[in-house]
Amino acid sequence: MIRYGLVNGLTVEVSATVEVKEATNFQVSQQYSHDQLVANETLTSELVIANQSELDETVTAMITLYNQEKQMVEWQEEPIMIKAGEETSTALSLD
Repeated sequence: MIRYGLVNGLTVEVSATVEVKEATNFQVSQQYSHDQLVANETLTSELVIANQSELDETVTAMITLYNQEKQMVEWQEEPIMIKAGEETSTALSLD
């Protein structure tokens, strides 16, 4: 999912990617606090991840900001252990 927005007159691309290994059984839902970047406001991505497999799994959730040259300039990541058959939620933010 790619979101575009303007911040103080500059065009900034925001890219959020949820990558799930093909051999696993995860269901992921995601919601953003904003439809676009807003100057001086925090962008938050709320994730709900369900592990539908029979094994406990660790996944890494990540939110990343890229500049106009497509260089990563800010990010937050969080490893999350999800027990078999359970779901968990987390929120990742960029200021």
